[in-house]
Amino acid sequence: MKVLSKEERDYRALEYLKNQIRRGKYPSYKELQKKFNLHYFKINFKKLYLDTGINCLYLPIKRPAGCQVILKKELIKYVKNEINKNHYPSRRELEHKFRVKIGLLFGGIEHLYLQAGCPYIKKNSQKIKEEKAKILTNIVLKLLSKLDLTLIKRRNVNQKGIDILAKDYEGKKIGVEIKAFNKYESIKRKNINQIRVLMKKEKLKKVILITTASKVSKNVSLPENVSLILYDKLKDLCDEEVTKQLNHIRNYSVHIKTSEHETKRNKIIELIKNETKKGHKVSVISINKSLKIDIYTYFKNFYEIMEKAGVCLEPKMIRHIRNHEDRSRAKSILINNILKFMENETKKGYYPTAEDIKKNFSISHIWNYISMSDLYKKLNLPPYLEREHRIKRIKLLG
Repeated sequence: MKVLSKEERDYRALEYLKNQIRRGKYPSYKELQKKFNLHYFKINFKKLYLDTGINCLYLPIKRPAGCQVILKKELIKYVKNEINKNHYPSRRELEHKFRVKIGLLFGGIEHLYLQAGCPYIKKNSQKIKEEKAKILTNIVLKLLSKLDLTLIKRRNVNQKGIDILAKDYEGKKIGVEIKAFNKYESIKRKNINQIRVLMKKEKLKKVILITTASKVSKNVSLPENVSLILYDKLKDLCDEEVTKQLNHIRNYSVHIKTSEHETKRNKIIELIKNETKKGHKVSVISINKSLKIDIYTYFKNFYEIMEKAGVCLEPKMIRHIRNHEDRSRAKSILINNILKFMENETKKGYYPTAEDIKKNFSISHIWNYISMSDLYKKLNLPPYLEREHRIKRIKLLG
């Protein structure tokens, strides 16, 4: 029997590997070791796979040791290509799709994007999320009869409450909650907690959660009165055309760059400016109601909105700002506005008192922020007591 040289054995191992890959099979190190004795003949498993021309990123088996450098390059290239398509993959999407740990490879998703030559876009498109929710809601409405349910009421995607109210064959009211999730997302504890709150609020005995997700997070336990229809069960209820719509929801990313976020921010700011000019007070509730959007999707807090609009926050609202830097900045803006008011009044020959400031700025006690004497010192004017002493001296000397 002819003894094969290392080169011949290497060649045969490579040809065998190529043939297996063509058949959709990816032999492991253990399998190739048994067939070609890789270790004894010093045939490099990593090089063997790379010589087939396969992209390490898409390798479905455990990757050969020492692939990190190649893997990083391929991930950077993939992200660059996706950015060119106006798609910005999230950390979760990349990790699920390619079985990698972005933190270990790059130290974080932001660093991966920087190496791809683009800043990471953290915001999701609310518009796309709503469109996907509408598609799934319409699908579920058509499936109600298959679930032995009759429609009572449906809510729009931006309305609060259970998405669909229906009744079963016994006439009992049933809630149907819709979650139009990406295929890499899972049902989380917060989703179940949300349903519990809605059930209590709407006095429902049972809720069916219908989603395009395929799995449930490990730490989630479903209550007895909540039933779940995941993607696999959902598609069995659908024909081929509707299944395509489900796959669109699962595959179409909401993580893309659009002007939508900035447009909505500007709408909120303009509304506040206009309402303030009219002398109207604005609040989170009034903005959400007027524009039918959730402001916290576009701003981190109410103070940020008022600051961008150039409007002074009411004193009673300043103390509710959690961030210390934001609270200090809001106080500083308030004091500057008070100083402008005082400066204008003193030019008219009138020196405002604490009571005047209370009336004009709705401040219960100015000394919670600053003393009156300090305010006058900032204007380079003598405080009230000094003015009184000076007047008395002038009268005595006169």
